[in-house]
Amino acid sequence: MNEVCNIPLLERRFKLFKLASNVIDDAIVSVEATQFVEDVFCSTQNKVLDIKGVGEVGEESAIQVPRVHDHGIKEPLPVRAKGCGKRMKGGKEKTVKKARRCHGCGLIGQSHDKRNCPALINVSSQSAWSNDEDVDDDADE
Repeated sequence: MNEVCNIPLLERRFKLFKLASNVIDDAIVSVEATQFVEDVFCSTQNKVLDIKGVGEVGEESAIQVPRVHDHGIKEPLPVRAKGCGKRMKGGKEKTVKKARRCHGCGLIGQSHDKRNCPALINVSSQSAWSNDEDVDDDADE
């Protein structure tokens, strides 16, 4: 099965198809003409096969021309339900998130912030103890 890319060969093929199509269109008006054209085509095919050196009638042609099947109608895109899937993130959302920083002790990447910083909790508890001692000392006096 050879694929044909030769332009003169394609032109000859087109001319023969056009001629055969016109003959068939003229012959289908009567039964006698149809039978005559069938006989002529069979004898013509036998002669051509003899010229090519092929013995049997009905074998596939050695010339294979690709056939394009263009249907025109395509399958529709599948419908997605409302709310399914993920939304597209913008440029600012795609940036790499930086590690959190505690503004109390200044450490980066810790699991706490200024509200629950252990250093500030210790400082505030110590100041609370010292305030309690100051209050107790004032009360004793």
